Amino acid sequence: MQKSHSLSEVHAKGIEVFENQEDFEVWLHAKIPALLNQKPLDLVDSEMGRKQVLNILNAILHGIHT
Repeated sequence: MQKSHSLSEVHAKGIEVFENQEDFEVWLHAKIPALLNQKPLDLVDSEMGRKQVLNILNAILHGIHT
């Protein structure tokens, strides 16, 4: 069974990475090269999109350049 990634999980990870709501919101609305220049906010409506966004957030958290 595959784990479902929720919007609250994305939000919590974003706040963990950026340490504040304002910077996280700026990032959500930015075109991210690692997401093929898509905005994270445009991807979080689908399970696959949330997984992609979480993967990028985890990479940022661990200092991996994406």
